[in-house]
Amino acid sequence: MVNEFERRDPSAWCQAIEDHNVTMWNSVPALLDMLLTYSTCFNSIAPSKLRLAMLSGDWIGLDLPQRYHHYRVDGQFIAMGGATEASIWSNVFDVEKVPMEWRSIPYGYPLPRQQYRVVDDFGRDCPDWVAGELWIGGDGIALGYFNDESKTQAQFLHVDGHAWYRTGDMGCYWPDGTLEFLGRRDKQVKVGGYRIELGEIDVALNNIPGVQRAVTVAMGNKDKTLAAFIVTNSEQTPVVTAPLDAEEVQHLLNKQLPNYMVPKRIIFLDTFPLTANGKVDHKALTGMTNREKKISQSTNKPIITASEYRVANIWNDVLGPIELYKSSDFFLSGGDAYTAIEVVKRCHKAGYLIKLSMLYRYSTIEAFATIMDHCRSASLEGA
Repeated sequence: MVNEFERRDPSAWCQAIEDHNVTMWNSVPALLDMLLTYSTCFNSIAPSKLRLAMLSGDWIGLDLPQRYHHYRVDGQFIAMGGATEASIWSNVFDVEKVPMEWRSIPYGYPLPRQQYRVVDDFGRDCPDWVAGELWIGGDGIALGYFNDESKTQAQFLHVDGHAWYRTGDMGCYWPDGTLEFLGRRDKQVKVGGYRIELGEIDVALNNIPGVQRAVTVAMGNKDKTLAAFIVTNSEQTPVVTAPLDAEEVQHLLNKQLPNYMVPKRIIFLDTFPLTANGKVDHKALTGMTNREKKISQSTNKPIITASEYRVANIWNDVLGPIELYKSSDFFLSGGDAYTAIEVVKRCHKAGYLIKLSMLYRYSTIEAFATIMDHCRSASLEGA
């Protein structure tokens, strides 16, 4: 089994797949993304062992099915969704090909003995293509929350003799009965005196051609402003004739939303930062908007040793030219799970047998330089 220290290290996952003849994968989408990215960088064939990949818990990138099928042409790629309150999984979709017009991988269809409704604020069923809150029904619904009657009454409803769980997620039905997930409903903030559902902004952003995924956050404590983080995917949206920029995004949002809901800052990313569970790290996104905060000069000790310069050069190659100090943290300097894989790849090329988990554990310039020296000496001793 993969231990706690290696649980975020794709090399350990690949080794476990090989050692134990693993044929089924079940995770949030970002972890399969990391496995495929690592396998491509390091020529691992581990994904080809997986006859079945099941993903749930977050958005699924439109490129993931094709990347998985590159390794296993006859493999099954299954998208799933649901809630703990409804026995974990309530919907399923077997993804084979991804049509160009898709904005995201759909939720699909209810599992046997499960039901879904898409309802408006008055509990009425929404027409096809109209966004509403997702309600789950069927045999998997829990009775409620233990010792929390008020929360139970708020989330579990009985309509015409049927029990329903209010998920707080947004979605819509397609005319063919396919269910599409559109994001969370309950991310409500107050900005400029207006109460705003951040999920509504996310839905509008994801409607823009060329946007693969977008996440909106509120900045500040008392006087909040909105910032939108966007990962683009122009290759899969041929109608886009030019790269998106912040002004164009705001212009397109103004056609869908009132002015007070249009984010003042638009930030483009290659990938989103992730939590330990592999989901988008909203706290990290909020932190990115506060980079202007001054760090005391006492913590800005300059890089001195040759090893530290070596690390800084690798980080600058991967992250772009940024000012680095001994205490600079890779992930607070713009790094993420995917650029971390690139750092490890460059370390290997230079003769340092670094594991990805080491970068997570020793994430400052000073600490990583020390561990690199150790790995270099260890590899030389074993030669």
